Amino acid sequence: MSHAPQRTSGRELAAIETLLAQTAKECYARGWALGTSGNFSSVVSREPLVVTITATGLHKGTLSPDNFVRVDAKGTVVGGAGSPSAETPLHLLLANVRRAGAVSHTHSVWSTIISDLHANATGLWIEGY
Repeated sequence: MSHAPQRTSGRELAAIETLLAQTAKECYARGWALGTSGNFSSVVSREPLVVTITATGLHKGTLSPDNFVRVDAKGTVVGGAGSPSAETPLHLLLANVRRAGAVSHTHSVWSTIISDLHANATGLWIEGY
């Protein structure tokens, strides 16, 4: 079976990136994404795979829709300005393996402390959400 390429219009992309920027700002306000930590992404095309993700090194409390880059399945920038997050491969993996439509990856103080506490037990699994 052949699949036609899935395209996102410029207006849809702008709306997605606006929502991602708002989400990042809300996470910053709650202390879940401090300063430049964390990253946010959304799949904008499945075939071929294209993900829009926060550009690296930007403060999550001041993001705008212009602060996102589009990457292909290999993590190569195909649109936008800047470099993608170093954690782009994680976002691509979740989009491919788990079929995630979006990823909010935060680095709150609390999650970092919990991760450190459970590191020797190979992590902490939270399920059912």
